[in-house]
Amino acid sequence: MVALQFAAARIEQVTALVLVDGATNQFSARPGWSREQAINDFAPPRFTGTQRETFLSYYRSSPLGERWSPELEENILNIVRLRDDDTVAPRLDFEYHLQIIGAMWDLPTFDLYQIVRCPITLMVADQDSANEAIKAFMRMRKQGIAHIKELRPGARLVIMPDTIHDIPLQRPEEIAEEIIQG
Repeated sequence: MVALQFAAARIEQVTALVLVDGATNQFSARPGWSREQAINDFAPPRFTGTQRETFLSYYRSSPLGERWSPELEENILNIVRLRDDDTVAPRLDFEYHLQIIGAMWDLPTFDLYQIVRCPITLMVADQDSANEAIKAFMRMRKQGIAHIKELRPGARLVIMPDTIHDIPLQRPEEIAEEIIQG
């Protein structure tokens, strides 16, 4: 969303835009959803004090576990602060995270797509899940993408099947290839 907003504000400076699993909908356009609901739904888990190994086990048991390597572990540990007692804490305070979600609610995403003039590539993670919240999110995302395609018919859509939101961690080579091809 930040990249989309930058491209809309600096039209002459941006020659191409690649959005990796973001800016696929306008939060405030979701029917029956309030700003407070968005903040509640997207609030991060409170994991301060979780043992390092327990924190890593969440990732190892996810689709990222198939690609597990020392480099991936290092990348994941870079998103948190490793504390002296071998527990982790988020780098971004919970309250700031909530402010970002609120700013995402306030962003007129669909209007920004109409302002941007450069070629756009949307790279989107797609996953099947039995989880109703994930299913609802995927439906919302598909509706948003359909609207974006109406606004920007030339936008290139790259769907990454069986992929979680953290595409750069799960499929870094594929992202690089798509950017080069695009």
